[in-house]
Amino acid sequence: GSQPNNQVGGIIGRNTYSVKVNACYNAGNITAVGSAGGIIGRMGGTSIREINNCLNIGKISSTGNDIKEPRNNNSAGIVATGLNAASIKITNCLNIGELSAVTGNKNGIFHRMVVDKQKIEMSDCYAIDKDNVRQTDVSDDFIKNPESSYVNISESQAATQNTFNNWNFTDVWELTNGQYPTIKGLIK
Repeated sequence: GSQPNNQVGGIIGRNTYSVKVNACYNAGNITAVGSAGGIIGRMGGTSIREINNCLNIGKISSTGNDIKEPRNNNSAGIVATGLNAASIKITNCLNIGELSAVTGNKNGIFHRMVVDKQKIEMSDCYAIDKDNVRQTDVSDDFIKNPESSYVNISESQAATQNTFNNWNFTDVWELTNGQYPTIKGLIK
């Protein structure tokens, strides 16, 4: 995305409809002048959105330098921006990818909500805390229960199945000790 305020995602750039995104995986590098998300750049509308069992390992970068509106220049491992949504539910997601933002913020799972606060419901989500690539309290105002919704983990924790509470390692996820979780059935 080379234009100001673009929304670019590894799976969805921008969505304004009710949608369930499940078992998606992004390994590509995503770059946007505006919102860059490993799975979704921007979610909008007023219906419930659900993002479940998603994984980002790609490098996510926002190159925007809009000083007046730096919040438009953000990157996140799963969802970069939400807009007036009834709610966004993010469950069992993992960001491993590196994040960067020139003037905005970067967060492992989710960055920001436009207008409405407390609309993000997160549970059992994780981000590797490598080189400060993590979920931070910058976005906590937008999350209903930030203290229990995401966990910053080390690389060694990410390679251990016991780290991931309430994840389905029978049908959805697989993890070979010493490696990170992947969606079952992915070609490796």
